[in-house]
Amino acid sequence: MQQFLSRPYILKQTLPPLKLLGLVRSYVDCAKDTTRDKSPVSRVNTVTLESNSPHLPRSETQKPPISLRSIGKLLNGPTPEWPKYKPKGKNIGRWSLRLYVRRIRSLVSSLAPAYATAAVEYVSSEPNLPEALRPRVMTKAAYFLLRAGNLSGALKIYKTMLADGFSPPESLVAAMYRDVKTKTTRKAINSLDCDTEPSALPHPVDQLDEHHLASLLSTLESSKRPELMEDIVHKFITQNSESCLGNPSIIASMIRGYHIAGQLDGCYNWFHKYKQYWAFRREPIPASPYICLMAASRKLMPSNTAALYRIIKTMQEDGVTLTTTAYNEILVSKLRNRNFHGVFSAFRELEMGPHALQPDAYSFSLIFDALWKNETGPRHDVPIDPNNTLQQMLFISHPSALTVHSSNAALRYFTHIGDFSSAAEITKSMMTRNVSPNSLTVRWVLEEVLKRCQIAFSPSASPELCHWTRLFLGGLTRDHLAHTSHLLDVVRSTRDDAQSHRLTRPTKDALFLVHKTFVSGKSSPMFTNEEQRRGFPALTRLHDFLHVCANPVCGTN
Repeated sequence: MQQFLSRPYILKQTLPPLKLLGLVRSYVDCAKDTTRDKSPVSRVNTVTLESNSPHLPRSETQKPPISLRSIGKLLNGPTPEWPKYKPKGKNIGRWSLRLYVRRIRSLVSSLAPAYATAAVEYVSSEPNLPEALRPRVMTKAAYFLLRAGNLSGALKIYKTMLADGFSPPESLVAAMYRDVKTKTTRKAINSLDCDTEPSALPHPVDQLDEHHLASLLSTLESSKRPELMEDIVHKFITQNSESCLGNPSIIASMIRGYHIAGQLDGCYNWFHKYKQYWAFRREPIPASPYICLMAASRKLMPSNTAALYRIIKTMQEDGVTLTTTAYNEILVSKLRNRNFHGVFSAFRELEMGPHALQPDAYSFSLIFDALWKNETGPRHDVPIDPNNTLQQMLFISHPSALTVHSSNAALRYFTHIGDFSSAAEITKSMMTRNVSPNSLTVRWVLEEVLKRCQIAFSPSASPELCHWTRLFLGGLTRDHLAHTSHLLDVVRSTRDDAQSHRLTRPTKDALFLVHKTFVSGKSSPMFTNEEQRRGFPALTRLHDFLHVCANPVCGTN
């Protein structure tokens, strides 16, 4: 496209000049500057805009005043034609996705929110976009819009995904929920002054029931204004009754509000009000305020683990049913203070105590994290059997106990101690339970395997290992390559005793077999079936890699 816009072209696709988009006006001004040295004929055909022309904003539902392709040309110059054939050595899927992601990122960062949303919709609906890439492109677009603060655009893309029958990933749903809640809180806070009374809220307190009161307090938690929340509750009590003091959702919101504000005294104050309300009632007491108080005490007073035990003792005295979440708070506190013996004791009490609770996914993540840190730091006696704990997580506990986080923690521990058969069993369970891996799944396996080469790498062997590592990582999907540079740093690392590092024969054989048998695309029916290979390519390669490492005849030093 030329550096200026001719009058006929603009008149065909835009409204009158007084309503032109400010972005186009700036580019036309630049075009006038570039045509000063041209012939008078060229200057006659250019559009001239008054510098004081008023900018009239458009509604978000209106179509862009010019075509999106023209906007792209204005912003980025002529759109280059894509190569007919993909570059050598490029995966066609990752290559196409990267090109689309670059286009969307440039549009979102360069256009106003309303026009960016329209541009993203245009790009994601192009007929030449492969159907297999469409949900991934729309997911990336929603993330870019969220990061740019364009929540309405992200919601529009999200609704389009649902209408097209695509299932958005849970991480995107959680991110959008956080943004919606943050935006709601910001609107509620911005509409209030510091001296505003609760009666000035959009929904007066006298028109609220306990359910709406709990929802309002949950929205105001992140505002760091617990005094405002307290005034709302007191006004509700004055106009209604004190029954809200026994509502666990309301008290939990008040405790979290004071917790976010860093006021532990306020947390205990509302907790005691909750206890007094339930003191003379012969009914089961909900445990959520106790758990919220434990979380506040753990984060605001990290070294005071005794306070958590006092809260648990209070729960037992009050007849509150102990839950796994309460023990998880103790596990987190002791793990943060590197009290590994306390972590193992609390985990045994969780399993074998009078309540005989079942560990959840968070419990298993914490215990395997403690086992790994105990191996890397000053070692303590371990009163539990890690293999029994693994079998319980994989086969005995509820299926929800196996998540990507608990699996990653277990993988890191068992690969660190060299138990590759157990690590392969974890990856196999992840495939059968449809647990999708993330970048840490790949990182923990490869990093620990490379670290446990017994002796590191001499200058002659180090480039060779770098080569095999790149080959292996190149066979994984692009989403799992976030830690490639970190892994190569581990490969090039040196030991404290200044001894040279060399590549051991088993690791070299394992990396070679992984590249020859798995990364090159050949099937491996002896380890996994074709359906698993298609559904979980990264997990399949990790499973086969660990299976090779566990083979005692893989090689010798």
